Amino acid sequence: LKIPEGMYVDSGSTLQPKENERFGRVLLYVTTHFSQQHEMYLKYCWPNILARSPLLQEADVAVYLNPSKVENRKEAMGVLKETFADQNLVVYLRENEEYTTGATMAMTEAVTNNYFGGYDWVIRLNPDVIIRDDSYLIEHMVDPSVSALLINCSRRRNKVHTDFFMIKPQFLSEDSFPTKVFRNNAELSFTKSIQESVLDKKSHRWIPDTSPNSSTCRTGEGREFYESPIVHEHTLHPDICSVPEADVESTNAVFTDPWPRRWNPV
Repeated sequence: LKIPEGMYVDSGSTLQPKENERFGRVLLYVTTHFSQQHEMYLKYCWPNILARSPLLQEADVAVYLNPSKVENRKEAMGVLKETFADQNLVVYLRENEEYTTGATMAMTEAVTNNYFGGYDWVIRLNPDVIIRDDSYLIEHMVDPSVSALLINCSRRRNKVHTDFFMIKPQFLSEDSFPTKVFRNNAELSFTKSIQESVLDKKSHRWIPDTSPNSSTCRTGEGREFYESPIVHEHTLHPDICSVPEADVESTNAVFTDPWPRRWNPV
């Protein structure tokens, strides 16, 4: 049977924000179309990421799931429940959208329907964006004057990365993620939407060593893996990801040595 669209709350989870004395109420908002790459990151990398991050361990998790194939819905739900078994988990299952539109729609729907209500902070990312070191985030999120922790995609101007950002939800509005993005660029649209409320007031912090060293808008791009605390990887780093040899073979994944052990679908 195909799982229909809708909202699914994992058994034992609650929609009430989890309170933490150290971090407040934090929501991890993951958006994925459950590509083979995203699936592998969720299965083989995220258990280690969660185990190493005090911040993520205390976060609730909401996933905007729009699988590229309808028949993958059941498998995707199973992977998410297993990966986030120790956290409050809610999944918003939706029809697949085009890549950029889907990512924008995930945020538009969340803000419009108040998915972030009751939370002090929202961390938005894709499954292949890795929080390798959360110490900078933890240090600055407790500062009441800080409203957002951001990554700049440009070395010449403000261009806020949208595959990862951490923000207090009251600074997001329904027009932060318009269906028709500004200049067909999600980063420029988001930058424009928080210009007055966040950037002009200088209540944000640029996360050090995360801006790309190239024209590609990907956090950590062109940097050494251990240089950037947050990396957007299309490789499975052996220090983060644990892939059983049996699974490497069954998923038709090829690893080249030495590192980076790049994942190449056959």
